[in-house]
Amino acid sequence: METEQKSIIKKDNHISIKSIVFAGIVIVTAIGWWLSLSYFFQAKSFSTTNLLILLVVFIIFVALLSIFYFLINNLLFIITTSLVGILLSLLFFGINWIYLLALLLSLIGWLVAARKIQREKESRIKINLTRSLSRGIPLILIGLFLMVTVTYYFYSPLLKEEAEIKLVSPKMITTVVLPLIQNKVLSDNIPILKPLTDNSKMLTQKITAVQARDLSQQMGVEFKKNETMFDGLSRWLNQQINQFIGPYREYISIGLAVALFLFLMGLLILFRWLIVLIAWIIWKLLIIIHLVKIVTTDHPVEVVNF
Repeated sequence: METEQKSIIKKDNHISIKSIVFAGIVIVTAIGWWLSLSYFFQAKSFSTTNLLILLVVFIIFVALLSIFYFLINNLLFIITTSLVGILLSLLFFGINWIYLLALLLSLIGWLVAARKIQREKESRIKINLTRSLSRGIPLILIGLFLMVTVTYYFYSPLLKEEAEIKLVSPKMITTVVLPLIQNKVLSDNIPILKPLTDNSKMLTQKITAVQARDLSQQMGVEFKKNETMFDGLSRWLNQQINQFIGPYREYISIGLAVALFLFLMGLLILFRWLIVLIAWIIWKLLIIIHLVKIVTTDHPVEVVNF
């Protein structure tokens, strides 16, 4: 029965103006995705706004790409558009063999996804967009997750020996360092901190030139006149962290990249259904403005005209 259904579905391999325009929209969205990803990783500090923009562009891009795979039957056109969309990332992230390998694996995943979407469409008498897209979207997502992970690995400041990792801020001193001082964990080893054991208010007071000199000599990091102990202690702690992780930077970076990939994979189902929802909305808009028509053949079987 399945073979009969496939035989009566007419494939239109013609590349129309609408197809070219839609491919252009997909490519432009791909540029927006790579650009937002590059900007997110290059930002000096974490920004919720940048993350939201990244997620919105990501979801729209995958939704448009999956609809493109659903609408277009011309295999060469699908390969060309996918290749252009994925190679555009090189403009933002450069070229190295690991990244090229990730691109190749992602491209293969995208093309397999396109085939799965096409097969699901062809095997049905009635068009079911959500069912068809749900077959291919996971592979598209896995390919993108792989590229995000590799990009994160190469952008990780842990790989840059000259880069200083700043994990401790003055605000963290209150919740982390102050209890250590009050419990004499730090003050027993650093005599100049002993006065802070019973007088934590000194942390917020500006230090004098003499205190700055003594602290700099004893702690091995520069303390400045008229800054607070919060500032100096955070700088000292960051120095200790950098010295500790120095020999293990590469291994920690690999571990964090793997953890990021596993975290993203854990969100795959959530992303899949969210993208299917957005794709369904876009699909309905295309039907409303008559860019897409669903017609019934004499057999009768629904086919998509685009």
